[in-house]
Amino acid sequence: LVSGGNLVEVVVTAASGSQRTYTLSVYRSGHSFTNYVSNNDATCTADGTKTAKCDRCNVTDTVADPGSALGHDGEWVTLMDPTCTSTGIEARTCTRCHTTEKRDIPTVAHDYQNWTVIWEPTCTATGWEEGVCSVCGATTTRMIDRIPHSGEWTTLSAPTCTEAGSEARICTVCSAFETRDVAPLGHSFRHYVDNGDGTWTAKCDRCDETKTVTEKPGIPGDLDGDEVVTDDDAIWLLMYTFFPDEYPIDDPMAFDFDGDGFVTDDDAIWLLMYTFFPEEYPIA
Repeated sequence: LVSGGNLVEVVVTAASGSQRTYTLSVYRSGHSFTNYVSNNDATCTADGTKTAKCDRCNVTDTVADPGSALGHDGEWVTLMDPTCTSTGIEARTCTRCHTTEKRDIPTVAHDYQNWTVIWEPTCTATGWEEGVCSVCGATTTRMIDRIPHSGEWTTLSAPTCTEAGSEARICTVCSAFETRDVAPLGHSFRHYVDNGDGTWTAKCDRCDETKTVTEKPGIPGDLDGDEVVTDDDAIWLLMYTFFPDEYPIDDPMAFDFDGDGFVTDDDAIWLLMYTFFPEEYPIA
């Protein structure tokens, strides 16, 4: 080696015995450690080490392995239960190093019972009630929401098929004046007339709006097919609730008028009431 170790002289001897000297430049890159493997020597509280073998030779390198400490292991056992006024205690003994640890268990919430109203709510002010903890006797209070205003609603403007109405009332307790909107009724097309050209037209039951369709629609509530909703249809619906095979209905849930998710005698009564009071008991 010459010139600080980066040049190498090579002497080549020919078969005839003559020699020739060459000077070569050599680059030395040093060791390369890339694949470190844990030595599995960490303890519960101290990090272990890891070792890698040089990618180009058999030299090894061992370094610290940060974050490899195992931490204590073992099941926690309650020594003292917590209450609503004091913390509890639990402990465990490590299965590896046999160190014993203790830690607090947070207090539990009070068990408030026997709530007593101390201030009745009104339609203008919230109320208050007091509860007593069944364990330690501590007390607390909580708010009671105001109750709604009372009184009968009076129509100011009746809703139409397309326009909302409004109504008002004066509270019988505090004399507060309230108004509220009444949703539009929507059109009611039930009685379709054959136009003779493959279309059918119905006039809204409440206004002059008309609707023309190309397929003859069924009449809501007309179960016996006579194109009129009568008490016979209500009886059909009632009989369906007892004998569904003898009194079939194609889409039973279309007759769940009270919206409870079931077709019962209450829906049959609703349909019967519709024949007398169609506005109060709508079916479409």
